Amino acid sequence: MGVEVGKPLSEALLGSRVTTVQGEVHALSELVPQGAPALLLFVRQFACAGCGQRVAELLLNERVLRMAGVSIVVVGCGSLEHAQEFSRALALDTHELCLATDPTLVSHQAAGLVRSYWGVLGPIGTFHLLRAMGRGHRNGWGHGDFYQLGGSFLLDDRGVVLARHVERHLGSTLPLGDLVERALALFGRRNPELSLP
Repeated sequence: MGVEVGKPLSEALLGSRVTTVQGEVHALSELVPQGAPALLLFVRQFACAGCGQRVAELLLNERVLRMAGVSIVVVGCGSLEHAQEFSRALALDTHELCLATDPTLVSHQAAGLVRSYWGVLGPIGTFHLLRAMGRGHRNGWGHGDFYQLGGSFLLDDRGVVLARHVERHLGSTLPLGDLVERALALFGRRNPELSLP
């Protein structure tokens, strides 16, 4: 089970149920658009400074991703109230992305994501957490599964995985710049007569 580059997302992952920040329950397949590229980003618990930093980086690149036609879906694992608090803290309602949560971790497991004590509390995870906090991102506890790690998946317009990154340690993310470059390359192949600024 998991996500493989060059293949579509599994039926287990697409069929997993998540709750949007508006309180609506959907199969993940209903949130990932058909016929358009998408970025599926899994974050840790919603109070994690590393997650706040990750989404803040995403928002800095949101305009270019949207111009390249990429839809953005962010999935965490806290309660609906935790997701709503996270959304308010980062003013996500002013951005074009879908925020959802899966406290059951079914979607995380179907995506092949890692749940690890050492990945969170070991020296690498602790370093990344302290660095995020040093950059001004708040850290708290209990807004999801503490040991669940995240991941990033970039899909093309046929739903095939172009890029896959499964975090082994808190903060060991695939740089957003890499995902943006791949999204722009995909846009260029699909629209050879156009160019983005």
